[in-house]
Amino acid sequence: MRKIKKYTAFFLMMIIGLSFIYPFVQLRAEDNSIYISNAKDLIDLSKKCTLDSWSYNKQIILASDIDLTGISFKPIPIFSGTFDGGGYTIRGLDLKENGSHQGLFRYVQEGAIIQNLNVEGSVTPGGSKTYIGSMVGKNKGLVKNCTFTGVINGAKYIGGLVGVNEPSGKLIDCKVSGIVYGEHQIGGIAGENMGTILRCTNNASVNTQAINQDINVEKIVHEGINPMKEANDLTSDVSDIGGIVGVNMGIVQNCINSGIIGYEHIGYNVGGIAGRQSGYINECHNEGSVYGRKEVGGIVGQMEPYTVLTFSQSKLDELSKELDVLQNMVHKATANSHDGSDLISSQLTTIQNHVDTARNHTQSLLDQTEEMINQNVDTVNEVSTTVSEALDRLIPVANSLTDMSRYIEESIQPIQNALQYMLKVTDSTDEGIDELENITEYMHSAIGSADHALVSFNDGLNLINTSMEYLVSGDLKGVIHSIQKAIDALDRSRNELHSSLRDLEYATSHLSEVFDVLDDANHYIDKSINAMSKSMDSMENAADSLTNTFTELSSLVEYLADQPEVSFVTSDSNYQETKNNLCDALGETSNALSELNNMFNKQSHILLNDIQAITDQLFVVFDTMLDITNEVTSFDIKSEEYKEDISNADTQEQTEGKVANCLNNGIVSGDINVGGITGAIAIERSFDPEDDIEVKGNKSLNFIFQTRAVIRECHNKGEIKAKKDGVGGIVGTMKLGYVVDSIAEGKIISDGGNYIGGIAGQSYSLIRSSYAKCVLEGGEYIGGIAGKGRDMLNCRAFVRINSADEYFGSIAGDIESDGQIQGNFFVSDTLGGIDGISYAGKSEPLAYEDFIQLEGMPSIFSEFTLNFLVDNKVVEKVPFTYGDSLDAKKLPQVPPKEGYLGTWEAFDSTHLTFDQDVEAIYTSLRSTLESKERRNDAMPIMLVDGLFTPTDVLTLTKSNHLAPLLQKNQMQLEQWSITIPDDGNKTHTLRYLVPEDTKNVQIYLLKDEKWVQVDTKQDGKYILFDIDYNHCVLSVINNPPTALASLFIIPIVLILLLIIFIKSIHSKRTDSIT
Repeated sequence: MRKIKKYTAFFLMMIIGLSFIYPFVQLRAEDNSIYISNAKDLIDLSKKCTLDSWSYNKQIILASDIDLTGISFKPIPIFSGTFDGGGYTIRGLDLKENGSHQGLFRYVQEGAIIQNLNVEGSVTPGGSKTYIGSMVGKNKGLVKNCTFTGVINGAKYIGGLVGVNEPSGKLIDCKVSGIVYGEHQIGGIAGENMGTILRCTNNASVNTQAINQDINVEKIVHEGINPMKEANDLTSDVSDIGGIVGVNMGIVQNCINSGIIGYEHIGYNVGGIAGRQSGYINECHNEGSVYGRKEVGGIVGQMEPYTVLTFSQSKLDELSKELDVLQNMVHKATANSHDGSDLISSQLTTIQNHVDTARNHTQSLLDQTEEMINQNVDTVNEVSTTVSEALDRLIPVANSLTDMSRYIEESIQPIQNALQYMLKVTDSTDEGIDELENITEYMHSAIGSADHALVSFNDGLNLINTSMEYLVSGDLKGVIHSIQKAIDALDRSRNELHSSLRDLEYATSHLSEVFDVLDDANHYIDKSINAMSKSMDSMENAADSLTNTFTELSSLVEYLADQPEVSFVTSDSNYQETKNNLCDALGETSNALSELNNMFNKQSHILLNDIQAITDQLFVVFDTMLDITNEVTSFDIKSEEYKEDISNADTQEQTEGKVANCLNNGIVSGDINVGGITGAIAIERSFDPEDDIEVKGNKSLNFIFQTRAVIRECHNKGEIKAKKDGVGGIVGTMKLGYVVDSIAEGKIISDGGNYIGGIAGQSYSLIRSSYAKCVLEGGEYIGGIAGKGRDMLNCRAFVRINSADEYFGSIAGDIESDGQIQGNFFVSDTLGGIDGISYAGKSEPLAYEDFIQLEGMPSIFSEFTLNFLVDNKVVEKVPFTYGDSLDAKKLPQVPPKEGYLGTWEAFDSTHLTFDQDVEAIYTSLRSTLESKERRNDAMPIMLVDGLFTPTDVLTLTKSNHLAPLLQKNQMQLEQWSITIPDDGNKTHTLRYLVPEDTKNVQIYLLKDEKWVQVDTKQDGKYILFDIDYNHCVLSVINNPPTALASLFIIPIVLILLLIIFIKSIHSKRTDSIT
């Protein structure tokens, strides 16, 4: 029984335990989590991700560090799930195979996440090697909290983290260290960004060297490298290089670059944050040095404007609207005609159908025009400024069209007069019928002449079209021949029109007789319809002119399509057919109105008013068509008319085409167009037709490019250096755009160029409310705000110009003649505002005390610093206020340097009024000083060893102290007073040159008024001895040998000579025996 209870209890516990375990087992089976623990797991993952849907909704979790060193690994092809690195590291990544879109992941899809992952290794593929990154080749997902350390090398779209970040892509809280190198579009984080980069940091060197296979991850991580020293074989035409991103069209925010960017005198569009940018960069800092050739900036190399293509209403749109009005009038007339005869109603319906057809053809024409424009927008380019040659060729055609327009107007005016006269008819009688018939004959004659004129006019238009075909084919003789024939045809048309006018004038002169007798409304309606018929003939004439207008417009568009920077699609045969159908429909409308004349009997005044309104509206349509003709004949492509800079309308909320709240602390060095924030604000010459351009308004033939490029609230503290033209504290060259509320300080220098400015080297746009406290150096055109500028409003400058040739001033070196200069103030006792002259209300000097009281002044104008430098590096800063004097004793100590004496360069430390750099000067110390006194004008009498400055002197003077107590035969040879410069040493070694033919010399030093003999040592001709103080008196005593000593010396010498003689004899005997 007990055993049964035990078993029962055991099984109950098992059931309860399984009930707890099962949900977790089931969850593990359902959560699609996959754990990666080793290289094999990672390789298996790569193989499974060849199918794009495999990783969807899966979570890949890295469970430990993985080392791929020596293991063949291919990148994960495509990833759509979540990869959580868990803070672990994948080491030894080494991707070298040929191909593009390379990285640990080749493609990361929208919605995918890569997070908490560290990677070390190298991605250096061969082949096309485009879209290369350590983590991802092309990213549409989220890469968060990831790091890379290593080497990246490729051709285009090269990033330390990702090759390209698509619009849906996000890079957040990531870091890169090591080396990144490419040819175009290279960034420390991303090669190109169209999405978002947030809070990322680059510590890698970007394009400071060509790839060196000896540089590996271990050297980068453990040994460190000097990228500038390692540089070799850099390509000179590299471009779009940035510390964070090569090209930015998206958002870059709160990012920091600390790496060295670029190489001296090589590369275009090089920036501490972005190489080239038209998106939004905000709250970014650059701490690294930036080097390049052209368009080099502390934040952005080149700022391209954000571009909006705006359409407005064209005359074709107006024509469409007027035809709508005409259509509605015909509808109304048709409705009113129901009370009349069925025949009239039917004819009005016919007219309505013709007008509907004309309206449909017009709408089709507009649709085809919009389609052409839509095609053009996809490949639209910067409007060319070089089309004058083609337009000159079209001048004769434009003049001819102008004459045609005049002929049309001349043909319309008599009809309008006839209509006015006929409207005055209220009564008619049968007696006037005969005269009316005569007038009718003249009217028909006039219409016939007008028809003939229209035929000649069409002939002329066809010949002009033929001349355009010759022009396109380059056959100038054909052009001249066709134009001459066209002139003849148009002359015939003119003569026919004159004949028509004569007939109309005759008819008009006899109408007064008819007015007295006509009382029949039917005759009145008949004359009205005849006038409308003539109006429709003129409408056909105008339609033909419109046809010619479209032909000329097509020819102009075809020419522009041949240009490299502007491409418009020309009209096709369908477009021409639609125009012809429009003209035919309008002609049919005219014929139907003429036919209505034969059908009309007496009709109500309402119907008559409808017809009058239709007639008036036809004239409105005619006028609109004439306006189209005039618009096209005066059509002139000038880039200035198709561009509008809207940068100065910027607000805090707008983000497109803006760099805001950024700080540069790094050195920026280049050749041309160099700036603390950006090298240049301009449109890149190689305009990319694939770039997206925002489109506003309904498509039409009237359009304008609106551009915006803004630098707002940026600050440069770095030194800006250039070899040639265009150097500025904020922007080097500013061809368009807007700089506002920005601050520049530090040195701005051009070694051999012009256009140097505290804010802009050269500006063709607006600088507003910006501040400069700089040191400027260069050639011509140097200014505290702009070297040469156009519009400068409410700016402040406190600058020093150390060197300038001509055109220099505290505000500007020179200004454009159409510039707007207002409310600028500066401080200087020696410089004028603009080219040496100050202008009231425009560029005025102020005393410093008044200057700093101006509203909104930044703290840079009240804070001054003495910077003490060693080898161009600040070792200590001493702040001061304007006008202070600095006690020389309070200067910081010069850092010691072995074997050298360090001193601060000389400067005036009284009444300090501007920031100043004080450089340490190190002079090589001398180890030996020699006295000026010499033996026989040759060798110095005394030398002393130590560490002495070039100005130190060993002083040796004759002394006359009482000589030491001498023994018999001793004699004092000389006595010297010696002074040794203080070099910090307590003991010095002196070298004394004894007089010639003097031996057995003793040296005595005077200590505490007592002579003390010192130990000496012979060193050639000099006697060496040490002293423990810097001043002493020396006595030299000669001690010759005594006579008794000679008696002992001579025998010893003779014995030595005898020994030498005996040895020599013994040596000779030994030689003879052998």
